[in-house]
Amino acid sequence: MALMPCAIAAPGAVAQTASIVKFPELAKLMSVQNDTTYIFNFFATWCEPCVKEFPSFQSFADKNASQKLRVIFFSLDFKKDYRKRLLPFLKSHHVKNTTLLLNETDYNSWIDKIDSTWDGDLPATLIINNAKHKREIYHREMSYAELDAAVKPFLP
Repeated sequence: MALMPCAIAAPGAVAQTASIVKFPELAKLMSVQNDTTYIFNFFATWCEPCVKEFPSFQSFADKNASQKLRVIFFSLDFKKDYRKRLLPFLKSHHVKNTTLLLNETDYNSWIDKIDSTWDGDLPATLIINNAKHKREIYHREMSYAELDAAVKPFLP
């Protein structure tokens, strides 16, 4: 499935599903040339810190819906767990943001393409604004306040 930037769900839309993609779709999203700030949150349903920070990212997206900002969740759950773990998780958390399951088993082939400092630990958050030539990665759990502080320099 080819995911074009215009396919990203609008804020407030109820997603509660996820598209299954390969790394090239993520690479396309990371290279979109516009003035929108993208927050890519890499998580897994089995990752306790990921689950703990998840509501903060949703709240942040809701509060900043009028900004040129999009939160996109990238699940690193196994494809085989799509129906039994990921979909129930999205439904129980009332996820409104675009969520993609990254169906790549050879992590070493793409992790460095996200950021050379990332070792693949979860959770991880990549913030990009290509118009401002700004890019920052955080490989740790983030609170709402930490996320807000990290994103401020990316916004107008």
